[in-house]
Amino acid sequence: YCQGSAAMPPKGKGGPPPPNPVDAVADVVQKLKAVVIADLAGPLKELLAVVETPGGVEEIVRTADAILPPMASCLHGQVAGVLVDELTSVHIAAVEAAARLVHALVGLAPDSCGMVCSADFAGLFVSLLHPGPDADAEWKEAGEPSPRAEVARHACVAVAAIALLPEGCARVRHGAIPPLLEIMSLSNIHLAPLQTEAASALTCCAGSALGRIQLREAGIRPLLDLVVPPAAGEAPDITRLRARAVQVLGQCMYDAVLRGMCLEHGLMGSAVRLLCTRAPANSPSPEEVEAQAELDATIASLLAIAGRAPQGRTELLAAGAPAPLLRIVALEPVHAGAPPPNLPLLANTALAVAHLALLLPAAEALGTAAVRSLVSLLVPAPPAPLLPAQPQDWDAVRGNACAAIGALLQVDGALRCLLAAETEGVQALASLVVEAGVPPSLRAAATDVFGRVARSEEGRTAVMEVAGDAVGVLLARMQDPEAAASPEELESCLCSLAALAAHHSVRAMLRGETDGALDDPVASPAKPTAGGPETVESKPPPPLASLVQLLGAEAPPVRRGGGGGG
Repeated sequence: YCQGSAAMPPKGKGGPPPPNPVDAVADVVQKLKAVVIADLAGPLKELLAVVETPGGVEEIVRTADAILPPMASCLHGQVAGVLVDELTSVHIAAVEAAARLVHALVGLAPDSCGMVCSADFAGLFVSLLHPGPDADAEWKEAGEPSPRAEVARHACVAVAAIALLPEGCARVRHGAIPPLLEIMSLSNIHLAPLQTEAASALTCCAGSALGRIQLREAGIRPLLDLVVPPAAGEAPDITRLRARAVQVLGQCMYDAVLRGMCLEHGLMGSAVRLLCTRAPANSPSPEEVEAQAELDATIASLLAIAGRAPQGRTELLAAGAPAPLLRIVALEPVHAGAPPPNLPLLANTALAVAHLALLLPAAEALGTAAVRSLVSLLVPAPPAPLLPAQPQDWDAVRGNACAAIGALLQVDGALRCLLAAETEGVQALASLVVEAGVPPSLRAAATDVFGRVARSEEGRTAVMEVAGDAVGVLLARMQDPEAAASPEELESCLCSLAALAAHHSVRAMLRGETDGALDDPVASPAKPTAGGPETVESKPPPPLASLVQLLGAEAPPVRRGGGGGG
């Protein structure tokens, strides 16, 4: 909605010089004194220009007491109480500029949220959300959204920005959730842009546990009714609206009562059908492809969240979720004629597989085919169809793929598939354990799977044959606990070594025995050198000695097993 970049225009590229933040803000403060609605948009746009300059946000926050109250007072008096038929483009421009400024301030300077709420912007924007009793007809004029709908759309953006922060959510959720749900229930197709922003605001409000409790009382039926297969030739705006509705429902799945409502309504079946929808007969436009990709990624996220709970996993299996999930992790198009899955869809799908595989029948339905596909995702760089890609996005895919592989190891044949030479699964995991530059969370996930592989004799033997250097790295990390980036990484390292210690070579390494001692269990004592007495060399403490230090150190937090589902 607002880029909020603090970068200055590059030198030599032309354009006006950036304004001096102090002078520009001081000028705006003077203009806001006794300002009227017709003149409000201009000073607010000047402030938005200041936001884009270095130090601009800080200067606005410093003088917020002289900026925000007159803004709010003008909007309260000259927009909130205006009748629908009296709203003009002047009112729309003022509300839009105010919403953009609040969005930028709260996003770039979270501490300003208290100032925004103190100026009663929260109450202002909530008051602009309320649709009238005949909103379907009233908010449409000659096939275009009415000024009232445009004002409400900008108010939704501001409410979403405020609700992203705990303090702001506490201010807006109580008054915003009912009118936002009422907007979602409108059937006018021309209101799709408004409803999309309303769904985004609901997602932010539902991020709070108290917001989800309020959704229980208000009812989520308008959202559930949007999760249906699209009609032929559906506009991209409607597809994006469906995606935002699914986002809200994803937040609802964290609440036990709302989750029960969603599952009782058959949400999992509807979501899986949406993921299996065939592409239109005609070649879709780029905008349609982009909107569909957003919807697919959001549905995969919903399935991943639902899979955290046992009942959700059962419903996903009954809805036939394994089939589309298998296609996606195999990098096959989700729909006929569609492009390969993008990175957000792939990351969400891998996490959905990880959670769904906690249910044994579902893991068996996913089978070794899922293991082979997931191992292929552990490579350092994404395959060509997924380029260009940001490194952190690909790391998210690889981390979720590791979690999914670990969950699938309970299936008969999964371990053999992982250990097969053509799969190179152990080598791929070992590279994530050993290589420098791997993010700590990804390294911890790979180390955890490494330990699960080592729980069987077959797995331990394969690890020692093809990935012995990774075992040495794990021992080194155990001896230097401070080198671990997080308690989770150290914990996964210790768990892996505990499983590997069943191998005689690893036990010897833990005791600090040399290679010669490994080859000859009854090693002969060292002989004195000719012409001198026998000397005793001091040896470093064995790796096991570091466990004494760990037991005496402050205990790291215990990581709970996955799949509980709150």
